[in-house]
Amino acid sequence: MSRDCFDVVVPFLDRMAGTAIPYQILGGVSVLPFLAGSVEPAGRRVAGTGGLTLPTVRENGSRRDLDVLVLSTRSDPVDQVRRIAAEAVGAELETSVFSLRPLEQLRDQRERPVAATCRTFLGDRYAAEDAAGRITRVYRALFPFAVEVETGSLETWHVELGGTVMPVQRPGSLIAGYLTRSISGVRPKDLAKVDRLARAVQAVAPGEIDWLTAGAGAPLLHLARVIHTLREPRAAHPVAIGPLVLSPYRRRELRELDAFLLRGAPAATRELVLAASILKARVLHRLEHSERVVGLWQRRGLERVVSPIVLNEPS
Repeated sequence: MSRDCFDVVVPFLDRMAGTAIPYQILGGVSVLPFLAGSVEPAGRRVAGTGGLTLPTVRENGSRRDLDVLVLSTRSDPVDQVRRIAAEAVGAELETSVFSLRPLEQLRDQRERPVAATCRTFLGDRYAAEDAAGRITRVYRALFPFAVEVETGSLETWHVELGGTVMPVQRPGSLIAGYLTRSISGVRPKDLAKVDRLARAVQAVAPGEIDWLTAGAGAPLLHLARVIHTLREPRAAHPVAIGPLVLSPYRRRELRELDAFLLRGAPAATRELVLAASILKARVLHRLEHSERVVGLWQRRGLERVVSPIVLNEPS
């Protein structure tokens, strides 16, 4: 019999409370509180209610994910969180623990553009830290595109689950994460969920939508527009996600955008990388429309097989 995700996650949260490691819970477990909880933007908190229930097993029989972002580029805290998750959660959820990627990795991708294009299918957060471990710069990137965004994009909100607190992303970043996670754009299986999330955030925390559309979070929406352009046919149309509208660029504009990391590369390299990125986006988008393919991917746990690509680990 399937348990409730929040019942499974609470022991992990309690264990993490005894550490000083900054982290956030991502994904569906962090979305539901904004849909069913009581949101208090001024305090950056969400009060959980009795409506927060999410079975650990999906309708297709696959286990749900628990994604944990450690707010550091260093490996030691990530290893510690992985050990805690393995002990506290076990096999009840598909747990993935990952860090901010060092900014140097983004520079390495630029130096090896063809290899980076072949390996990169998912967006990620790249950061620089000072000697004290404070985050000083943050980029959201999906090669060959990257945007710098304020460090406030990593701001943490807190969901109160009884006597336990679950740290999550600020809702603006949570929405942007779905829009920029995959080179195929918002996945069909997530579209309705993200639409509901964006509408709910507009209703209870409209400042977060303003932050995305006209504030310091706007570069994230810019990157989402780029990704939408990659995956759509040449006559691409805008897509509405709640109050947000992703208007595509013209294909020929992509190579001129500041977000394009290869503006200074040879023309042949630029065109090859752009063509490959467009092909990847369109093929993956078609595959994601197949319930059979998505179900097989989830049930067989195939994401673990390609984890170096999923986690954007250097080759």
